[in-house]
Amino acid sequence: MKTAVRKRYFMEKEMFESYVSQIQKYPLLTADEEQELAKKIEAGDKAACTRLVNCNLRLVVSIAHRFNTTKVCVMDLVQEGNIGLMTAAAKFQSSFKTRFSTYAYSWIMQYMLRYINNRCAMITLPHRKDEMIRRVEAAQAYLFQQTGHEATSAELALYLGVPEEQMRRVMVYSYSIS
Repeated sequence: MKTAVRKRYFMEKEMFESYVSQIQKYPLLTADEEQELAKKIEAGDKAACTRLVNCNLRLVVSIAHRFNTTKVCVMDLVQEGNIGLMTAAAKFQSSFKTRFSTYAYSWIMQYMLRYINNRCAMITLPHRKDEMIRRVEAAQAYLFQQTGHEATSAELALYLGVPEEQMRRVMVYSYSIS
């Protein structure tokens, strides 16, 4: 059994090193080049979007290293982060007045954290339900801080702007997986 684990480790390490050496061929972009690419992306240029993504793949690798655990393969994190990077590139605009890496960082993190949470959770929920549970928990904490008592489902529904019946269902999800 130990040899199988060791083989998997070395195979993953070799795959990661190969990936890193491949992405090194894409140069880092200057701020002006990013703005130029952003304008082309806004005009619908797919090649510009691809170039922006390729030149920022190293950012994904550096973020993935922060989450490297034994439960999750680093290449799986890189893959999820790359999806976030592609999403950010498609939405990036020249009017943002920020570097692309700054804008893309939160997208990459979001995709990686979602992957880790789904991978390590005992029971996985669809993304929208999981996101709603987090919103409800944040609202509960805020309303408790403001009022000094636990918020009712009606108060939470009013605060979040959702129907009370939906709020009850979300609270059941939250209770059943906690």
